[in-house]
Amino acid sequence: MVFWSAFADQKLAPPPLTGSLREDMIAMLQAAQGRFRAVGASTYYGVLAEADGELLRAVAHFVETVTAHIVDPILTTARERGEIGMSPIPAHITGLAIAILRDQMIVPMAQTPTIPEIVDDIYLPLLRSAASAHTGAEPERERVT
Repeated sequence: MVFWSAFADQKLAPPPLTGSLREDMIAMLQAAQGRFRAVGASTYYGVLAEADGELLRAVAHFVETVTAHIVDPILTTARERGEIGMSPIPAHITGLAIAILRDQMIVPMAQTPTIPEIVDDIYLPLLRSAASAHTGAEPERERVT
């Protein structure tokens, strides 16, 4: 827990505001990846091996903090530029790119997507869909049992 506290207490960089939602997200994810690599995967594996509920909650809180301080300003400026719609975007969508990157760094797969692939193929299509979603009452969804 001491390692995680020291890691999470580091000052967050300001959001990269390049003038493009795509480039902002790529720059943010590349910075996060660099931070992960600087610490080293083996350090994370050691911390996760000893993780308890408190540490896992701290990690989740850190992702929420990054989303609030870095991703949300990126999305706000993207809205102002007209790159995404004005509908509210659920937190599980705004934080998805960070979660995907975190998971692929901790458990790499043979076909791990690159950061541009995460942004272009997964994050932006989902984000744009959510941001332009109908804001009225949603029809009740059919349950599959």
